[in-house]
Amino acid sequence: MARETDLLARFNPGRMQKADWALALVKSRAKAMTPKNIIAGWKSTGLHPLNPSCVLSSLPLDAGPTRTPLSSIQNDNRDEFTRGMTSAARDRFTALQAENLLMKDELKQIRDAEEAAAARKRPRQGVTVASLGTHHFSTEPVLTAAKVAKAASKGKGKGKTVIRLVVPDSGPSGDSVS
Repeated sequence: MARETDLLARFNPGRMQKADWALALVKSRAKAMTPKNIIAGWKSTGLHPLNPSCVLSSLPLDAGPTRTPLSSIQNDNRDEFTRGMTSAARDRFTALQAENLLMKDELKQIRDAEEAAAARKRPRQGVTVASLGTHHFSTEPVLTAAKVAKAASKGKGKGKTVIRLVVPDSGPSGDSVS
């Protein structure tokens, strides 16, 4: 592997690309993984997978007797301790599970409230008629009222411009009342 990467480093003094390194790995692996090298590697570690007699001779003959409790009282004490620990762990698990469910519900409520607040604060998107500076009026009385309001607002100097649109009432027949 070192030989392949050295060749790449000589021709390209910059950083070696991942693809170039992978190609060097493939080339060096093909050269290194020969049966002779594999067997030598196993032997140098002290493992002999191809020789079962060497493996069996390295195993210990006497594993030793298994330890058993001296009496059934000791065994019962051990069982009581295990039962006590198990029930305590079960109770704690149940409490944690309930707490987790409450936290999930609270988190869901918080997220819903944040979404509702974000929806209220969200500005309208897109181009409006007011931002384009063009207004389309459907009826003549509305157009005249808009012109009057615009003329009234031009007379004022400083301060905020407040435009009040006054639409004349139309009678039941649709005629405007003067």
